[in-house]
Amino acid sequence: MRTIRSVTPVDANLDAYHSILNADGDPILSVHIAHPHKHVFAHYGSRETGDYSTLAVQLDKNTKIATFTSAALFSLGDIVDIQSGTEHVHHYRGITAVSDDVITFDALTDIDFAIGSTVAKASINMAVDGSVAPVIFEIPVKSSEFLHLETLTITSTHTDAGDDEKFCGMDALDSGLHVRVNRNNGEAYETVAIWKTNQQMRADMGNAFAYLPAAPSGLDSTIGSYNFFEKSGAIELLQGSNNDVLEFIVQDDLTDLNSLLIKVHGH
Repeated sequence: MRTIRSVTPVDANLDAYHSILNADGDPILSVHIAHPHKHVFAHYGSRETGDYSTLAVQLDKNTKIATFTSAALFSLGDIVDIQSGTEHVHHYRGITAVSDDVITFDALTDIDFAIGSTVAKASINMAVDGSVAPVIFEIPVKSSEFLHLETLTITSTHTDAGDDEKFCGMDALDSGLHVRVNRNNGEAYETVAIWKTNQQMRADMGNAFAYLPAAPSGLDSTIGSYNFFEKSGAIELLQGSNNDVLEFIVQDDLTDLNSLLIKVHGH
């Protein structure tokens, strides 16, 4: 008869594990009980543009106002990645106002950031030219945490209608959008998908992939959702202490699209 018992997790961030035992009491399967995690996760794949500043005063949680040492490189509508050094925290907010070096964000902050914390201008729109040199967008992980990735949602807006022989609303790609896990700063890589056409995305996403016509005017769009567990029977794990990141590598010129966003949900 098989029984289930609790075992000590290998790390506090892994929360609860249980072992299924055989008749002799030996563990034959470890099962992760996912629901007790500390928080849910929902982030767009992003990249830093190369424009930076630092916080001139401490940025407290639950506020929208920040003071930069210099806001000269930042404008209304920009997205910023506020980073907390040792923990590698990435906190994304949009800019709704700039007055000298005082910035107003579109949403309240969740945590405190010390004076001197780095602020990087970020981009989430993957409709860029990666044909000459690949452009990499990432899902980073806080160094003290694990992330279990559940779904990946892709949304694109474009002028021309989509069909299965295209990539979103443009011609099929030569190299494809490469989705992969980068383990420990390039020690190992694990490819999740390479999408050159909508048909290939539909093969991975099934009924969760669709074309939406402009209604009644505006831009057409393509949307799809990739479920890690449904496709592989497992939830993808990113380990912050191992410097794991999920990468989206643009290898073609995607500037014929108006926008291409990928958002990842997990816990």
